[in-house]
Amino acid sequence: LPKLKTHMMTTLSCAVKNLFGCVPGLMKAEFYTRFPDKERFGRMLVDLCETVRADLVVADGIVAMEGDGPAGGSPRSVGIVMGGADLYKTDLAACRIMGIEPQRVPYLCDAIERGLCPQNFAPQEADDPAGLLTPLLNFKLPSSYHKVDFSDRAPTGLRWAGPLVIRLAAPRPKIN
Repeated sequence: LPKLKTHMMTTLSCAVKNLFGCVPGLMKAEFYTRFPDKERFGRMLVDLCETVRADLVVADGIVAMEGDGPAGGSPRSVGIVMGGADLYKTDLAACRIMGIEPQRVPYLCDAIERGLCPQNFAPQEADDPAGLLTPLLNFKLPSSYHKVDFSDRAPTGLRWAGPLVIRLAAPRPKIN
């Protein structure tokens, strides 16, 4: 059950991003290292979504999060529960509600390029009889709305060497 929120790496965290929970425990940290920039991470999320192929999503937007989520955001009362059989369209609807351009969400941008979802969510009157999909244009977006990646965690002397060296130099959990 995803929580409607903004996210520093993916701009939006809702149906598709929630599937990252399918990645087992310590492998999540490895995935952030293997896909350190938002575009590659977004492509990985689309691959994951196409692999898992969830039949239904129900997203909690009763109290959402805005700003520097997932850890540094602020609660925002929205008062909705949303859902659907198409995870991409559910996230497009979330973008509309939050006032986010879908092309600024890396995984939606990739899904649009692959032809897996439309460019925008255009609700029919029957989809939204109460007018809940009216954009909340003052939703506070993450400070990373323009750029974020995890390459700054690499030692300064290795940053010039590119993603492969950064990936090889990244810390890995060790189990005793």
